[in-house]
Amino acid sequence: MAFSVLCISAFIAVTTSVINRRVTVLLLLCGTMVLACLLFFFSDTGRGKVQSLAGNNVYVEATVSKPPLFDTENARHYAVCRLRTLDGKRAEGNLRLSFSATKDEIDPDLLEPGNRISFSGRVYLPGMGYENAERYFYSENIFLGAYGAEGFSIKEPLLRDVSYCFGRLRSLLSEKTAVSFPDDVSALLMGILTGDKDSMDGKVYDDFKASGTAHLMAVSGLHLSVWVAFVGLIIPSDGRFDKLRFVLIAAVIVFVMLLAGMSKSVTRAGLMSFMSVFASFFKTRSDSLNNLGAAVLIMILFDPYCALSVSFQLSAISTLSVLTLGKALMRRSDSFFGYRYFVPTKPKKLMKYLFDSACLCISVIIFTFPVMVYSFGGISTVTLYTNLLVVPVITPLMILGGICVLTSSVTFISYPLAVVVNCVAEYVLAVTRFFAGFENAFLSFEAANYGRYILAAVIITVFLAAVFKKNICNSIRNVL
Repeated sequence: MAFSVLCISAFIAVTTSVINRRVTVLLLLCGTMVLACLLFFFSDTGRGKVQSLAGNNVYVEATVSKPPLFDTENARHYAVCRLRTLDGKRAEGNLRLSFSATKDEIDPDLLEPGNRISFSGRVYLPGMGYENAERYFYSENIFLGAYGAEGFSIKEPLLRDVSYCFGRLRSLLSEKTAVSFPDDVSALLMGILTGDKDSMDGKVYDDFKASGTAHLMAVSGLHLSVWVAFVGLIIPSDGRFDKLRFVLIAAVIVFVMLLAGMSKSVTRAGLMSFMSVFASFFKTRSDSLNNLGAAVLIMILFDPYCALSVSFQLSAISTLSVLTLGKALMRRSDSFFGYRYFVPTKPKKLMKYLFDSACLCISVIIFTFPVMVYSFGGISTVTLYTNLLVVPVITPLMILGGICVLTSSVTFISYPLAVVVNCVAEYVLAVTRFFAGFENAFLSFEAANYGRYILAAVIITVFLAAVFKKNICNSIRNVL
């Protein structure tokens, strides 16, 4: 899956770079839309066949996709497995295996990704009756759940795939950070480096959600741009090392995508980065809106159900908001701070940086408002202030934290870095904890007032469209 997505993205990036952009975009839109509709039809048919077995005892053959997670409330383990056969017939999709280590006599440590398992158990429809749960399971291609496993057997494969290797790498990084830093700091570093939130305390993650900074735990365009820029600083861009620079940047993008487990947000960001890198390699202009549209279509082409994922929706909509409303607001800030008429001073640069950051944050809040209300029942009221204080330090925290973990065996390098990283991470945790402690940090919306909220959103949209009519028209004209 990961290799196929990367190959398709490279092909489309080269095509859009070499052929006329307008013709390419139209052909790309028409072709992928038709293929996406066909794939959705066939995938929905396959889901119906699998789910028709719900409520029966079935013999299951599957491959473990993710290591099991332990639910302390129910005292049960949950493992995601990729289906191979159901009662001897080939099946598509994923299965969520629920088991108790004591009652079912299954050792969770043996359920490593890539191991093949077989058992007889009762299957059911996961999340039935809960809309948000059903959407989540569909977005992860989990069509069935199973419990009461009998005759359980495990076989290790002869060869491990790439996802297993990067999963082991994530585990190794987690062990190194756990040794070098306190629990909360270690969990924060794993979140911003790999997107792994399993080791983070529930209260700490709730603080990030209430303060509107939970997006930092999802590896996306912000994280990719940091590592790409870091590579760009190491290799000069004077024309002598263009090919080496291109290869290393592409390798870094692939590495970060695989390290983050090919999550929805990092896949979208990686595809867009690939298209931009290929365009620069062929000395042509890259259009970010076209790249976003192509990335979304590629992901839906390979997995139609990913459109139900909240992280995919927020990632795509946030990027769209930055490329449209965010850029329009930032253009207005140029004339507001007198950049066209006066030489900028350091206070003006600082004010403009803060103003631009606020513009981007406001644009994201406006665009993601419907998704946040629908999926989470409210929005964070302190997200603007928290992000202005936290986001600027995430870049040094990522770079220094990554170097510190990689050089953990070299004490004279890692120790001073660890002191700095710990201070910065504690600052981030303190800011999120402070703002999450406000009484109305998270504003919940009642279903009875949805009409008022929709009306308010429409009024705000019309107002912004009137103010930035020229910029919006230019953006639409550029796309067409």
